[in-house]
Amino acid sequence: MRKQSYLQIAAVALTLIVLAYIVYLPVGVADGGGLYKTVESLGLLYKEQPSDKFFHTQYTIFTKPLIGNTQSAIAAALLMFSSEIFNVRSLAVVYCILLLLGIFLAVKSAIRDDRISCLAAALCVLIFADISYTAYFNTLYAEGAIITTFLICVSLILICYRKKNAPLYLSLPAALFALAFAFCGTVQAACAIVIGFMFFSLAAICKEAANKISCFLLGVCVIVLSASFAANYKPVDYEKNIYNAVFFGTARHESVEILGLDPSLDILTERFYNDDVYNEYNLKEEFFDKINYKKIIMFYMRHPRAFARELNSAVKNAFNPRPLYLGNYTSGSGKPGQVSRFFSLYSSFKAKFVPNTAIFTSVFFLIYFGILIYIHFIRREKYIINMLAIEIGIAALVSLVAPFILSGQFEIGRSLFTFNIMFDSMVIVSVVAGSRYALRRRSELVKKYGLNQ
Repeated sequence: MRKQSYLQIAAVALTLIVLAYIVYLPVGVADGGGLYKTVESLGLLYKEQPSDKFFHTQYTIFTKPLIGNTQSAIAAALLMFSSEIFNVRSLAVVYCILLLLGIFLAVKSAIRDDRISCLAAALCVLIFADISYTAYFNTLYAEGAIITTFLICVSLILICYRKKNAPLYLSLPAALFALAFAFCGTVQAACAIVIGFMFFSLAAICKEAANKISCFLLGVCVIVLSASFAANYKPVDYEKNIYNAVFFGTARHESVEILGLDPSLDILTERFYNDDVYNEYNLKEEFFDKINYKKIIMFYMRHPRAFARELNSAVKNAFNPRPLYLGNYTSGSGKPGQVSRFFSLYSSFKAKFVPNTAIFTSVFFLIYFGILIYIHFIRREKYIINMLAIEIGIAALVSLVAPFILSGQFEIGRSLFTFNIMFDSMVIVSVVAGSRYALRRRSELVKKYGLNQ
């Protein structure tokens, strides 16, 4: 058996151990009732009072689910096999299978016949299994669908690059998973538009005309459908989100009058949205009928200082994949409010040691893009892989900015899960590609100058 196969099997086996722990215990993240509308849209009811100290595994089924995104479609498919009670462990099993496939493909795409392959495989497990374990992997949140669809999609694209070709049996599944990722939500759809351009990069390396055309058309489909979804998607908590985008966002800097709203609504700044507020201030006519995201985006374009302050606030929460004020044990575990640390070495290191400052984030992105641009335009090496790395970096920026535009600073920590995935992908690309580049340069110097090995 080849070394690559051993590494793939070892990576999958280690990930399986972590995921078995998740399903058996199980471990998730409490929601404190924040998911009520999502639960209700799936035709479910809480069996017990929601709390931020523990999370739920069982829900009562009362009606047919509404399908509006990828995660609701997966849940609806599983609900077909349940009659009265829905256990979220069934969701855990589905996402665990998808993650194992993603890890297998990620390691396959990253390893080569060199000493860096073990490092690449270890990073894939250490980072992606960690973030799946640490964050809300087996609850009704969207994170399970987000990380698995993204990982499978990008891994398939990288495998196509390795083959220096993009046969339809690989490019088509990659496009389908890209769309599944896009349909997880507005932030993911915006990132998927960037991923769509990766298919154009793949088309450039294809030798066969049929593969070139298929990659180009698939890229167009991903971009167009993702853009359409991003522009038209309204989640079940749309009203709450746009309320927060204003009163936990723009209203912190200027009067809402600048958005065409009654200035008397300024009193709602940083006040939680609920039915009493909705009725007392007649928000249907005075707010929701007059506001839209176009006005919010234009506000930030015209007020760069406000944008910079919101971005700085987002960065402060950007490197922790889960809010630590939420417990992640079940109510019957005897550990309500506690946070499990079974497989969280990387995420704990990142949360503790990575500076959550605008300066660090700016320097990191400048160095990342600077090196890639230097290699692409000056050295003209590894054109396609460089473009893929650049596109992941752009998606990271999108996933950092979009959350506070969509829902302000309200529970911003939960909204930055996609940014964590993109940032961690950048880390893997930087470490693996950087190590291989250093080895290649050393080999070139040995050949050129006869240096001792």
